[in-house]
Amino acid sequence: MSNYNHKHVQIIKSRNKYHYLISILEDSMTTYTVDNLSIHLHPSQIKLLKRVRKYSKKHHHNLRVEKYSKISADISDDKHFNIHKKKYLERYKKLEKLGLIDVDTDSEELPFEYTLTSNGISILEEIDKLEGEWEKIVFKEMNNELLDNLKDASINAQEITYNSRKAKKYIF
Repeated sequence: MSNYNHKHVQIIKSRNKYHYLISILEDSMTTYTVDNLSIHLHPSQIKLLKRVRKYSKKHHHNLRVEKYSKISADISDDKHFNIHKKKYLERYKKLEKLGLIDVDTDSEELPFEYTLTSNGISILEEIDKLEGEWEKIVFKEMNNELLDNLKDASINAQEITYNSRKAKKYIF
């Protein structure tokens, strides 16, 4: 158990809601990562960079192309779609300015495409390392039962996310 002595310790111990405790863990990991990363990235940029890694994988790319081709013919409000696309693109362009990704707005398959640069790959490796360090600090006295419970909860949570994105025809 930690020797951390702060007024919030008793408040945290009195909480019985998972979401409250999960948000503390998430904030802590993000803070540790941002504070120790070799470049300054906003937490939302770290999250987006991780998404680029995920959606750059061939099977995710193919799914995005398939979903986009299905809905592109059905877009009833081009203005709304273009505003949505523009907002997404602005976020990716910021990562491009930092040299972490390349953005291609001339893609024939998608509204835009992105790929990780070697610098982006290095930063993601650093993020993974820092998050691993954070886990060792925070979960040093925990057992595998907690990990198994978190896996089960994550499966339940993923189902909610997947069903929501599927219903919204998520393509970005």
